[in-house]
Amino acid sequence: MLPNQIINLNTIKLCGSLFRMFYRLSPLINKIMESSYGLKKGNISDV
Repeated sequence: MLPNQIINLNTIKLCGSLFRMFYRLSPLINKIMESSYGLKKGNISDV
C-alpha cells in the first residue's frame, strides 16, 4: 500500500467515527438548538 492510500483509509475511518458520534448526539443537539431558539424567540411556554 502507498502511504497516500493509508492516509485516505485513516481519514475515512475518522470521518466515519465522527459521523457516528454526531449522529448519536444529534437528538441532544436538536433539543439544545430548539430550546435556545425558543428562548431567543421568547416562546418559553413550549419548553
